[in-house]
Amino acid sequence: MGYSRGQAAMEYLMTYGWAILVILIVLAILAFYLPQFIKAQDQCSFSQVGFTCGKPLVYSADASNNIALNVRVFNQNGQNVVIKKILCTNAPLATITSGNATTLSPTVTVPSGAFTDFNGVSCWKDRSGGNRVILAPNGDFRGALLIYYNFEDDTGSQLRQVQANVQGTVTKTT
Repeated sequence: MGYSRGQAAMEYLMTYGWAILVILIVLAILAFYLPQFIKAQDQCSFSQVGFTCGKPLVYSADASNNIALNVRVFNQNGQNVVIKKILCTNAPLATITSGNATTLSPTVTVPSGAFTDFNGVSCWKDRSGGNRVILAPNGDFRGALLIYYNFEDDTGSQLRQVQANVQGTVTKTT
């Protein structure tokens, strides 16, 4: 009788032991591969109708791991747009003004229904424009692209602003 109880206890421990071992192996595999699945997907979405981003959206890091943004912007406003300033940042947007943006010289005119490419737009992490965003390759960037523009027939000097939320994985420039 005592032998049967011991055998039952061993079978019980072995069955649950193997089940726990399998669960630990699955958890270890998930912990190894899961970060690759939850990487930020390249995404760019404007908050205003009339502008869209083209794919692919590329973030690149130079030798010092400074982040720059390459993006294609489509004008679907029904009239020509003159882009005067552009800014890539991960700073809180409440602290950003058009004075923080890079002034384009010459300005970029985008006809209605056309697009323009912005390559190497430096990304800044504060409102002074003195500190670049630094991320290592394969890091996740989440921030905003701000475009300051006028319609071609606008009178006055007041700049219009459109914002795109951007996110993606940093690549290394060659």
